[in-house]
Amino acid sequence: MEQEEQKFKKEVMKVYEKYLRAGKGDFREYIHLIYWNMFGDTCQSYSISKFNDEDQIFLRGTNELIGERKEEFVSGIGRYSGPVQVDMIRLMNNPEFISEIKTSVEISRIGTIYYWKNMIVWLSYLRNRIWVYLFTKDREEAESFLKLVTIPKISKKKRNMYSFLVKSENGIDERKLMFDSQRIDLKKNYNDDLPWNELKEFVRSGKEGLAILYGPAGTGKTTLLKKLIQENPKKEFILINSKDLENPDSEGYLEYFLENKNRIFILEDCEKLLLSRNQGGGSNQLVTILNMADGLLGSTLKTKFICTFNTDLRNIDEALLRKGRMRLKYYVGPLCLEKTRILANDVTIQKEMTLAEIYNQEENDFSKTSQKRIGF
Repeated sequence: MEQEEQKFKKEVMKVYEKYLRAGKGDFREYIHLIYWNMFGDTCQSYSISKFNDEDQIFLRGTNELIGERKEEFVSGIGRYSGPVQVDMIRLMNNPEFISEIKTSVEISRIGTIYYWKNMIVWLSYLRNRIWVYLFTKDREEAESFLKLVTIPKISKKKRNMYSFLVKSENGIDERKLMFDSQRIDLKKNYNDDLPWNELKEFVRSGKEGLAILYGPAGTGKTTLLKKLIQENPKKEFILINSKDLENPDSEGYLEYFLENKNRIFILEDCEKLLLSRNQGGGSNQLVTILNMADGLLGSTLKTKFICTFNTDLRNIDEALLRKGRMRLKYYVGPLCLEKTRILANDVTIQKEMTLAEIYNQEENDFSKTSQKRIGF
């Protein structure tokens, strides 16, 4: 067994040296050569990866011959509906995978190559994507392995998905997050001038642009975002920490934007980022947002931004408010007095209140009701 493991490591490094000398090519093709050297036979590589905004599984067949390599696309072996992602934590904590690992080799900028059972598994981390490949002759084994690395379809209890961007040593990574569905009564919890239909149309349209929701804290801006995500499950909503964009060392985001078309980016509490340049705000990141929300770049990428903040609209850079760039802006204020009294079930109230104030009145003890909390 030890000799077999040593042979595997030597073959990996030998083929990797050949890959480096070639200076080009897909390293996946070179792993087929490792398989040939280990087992004296050809194999097929099964892969799961992000492709054209959908997670798909493909089957590729490669014939390795001495002095000759021929690769041909064979067929797709399935496409999962719904949010199916590669779940690395699930795989690395799965006893069925761990117990069968004979040895592994980790290569910087390439990933980790495992000798698993009598197969080869390559986990590759490239920029914001994770690619998983299995090299084997056995199709049934391949399909069983894919179940170890993919998240099953959503259960009957509806959950809603969005992405959160984080910085890593590989660049900008997407982390998939979910929240449970929540019943949100817009008529009761928001004023009658809420442009909900216009906001939905903005999200569903094929046009780029910027939408702004602003107003005091606790008026339900985040809850509106949740409802948008709930009602548009096929749209890609991506949350960005606005503080990351305030950092001068955030150039990696531009490359991410260019690689991800037709996305809806959410920036919460981003007043500092969008502050008027006359007030000391503005930055290269603001210019990026301006270009993405309008102009030639925006029309190519079809990128949308939804921004929320608590400051007065007059403090925001005027360039953001330009007609054609600004698709929608709405002041999310306290509920009018009539709706405040109805929602709080208290006709003696004499002032307009935010949702956070209404749902958290100690004297009314809303914790004993079955109503969901709303407003952040």
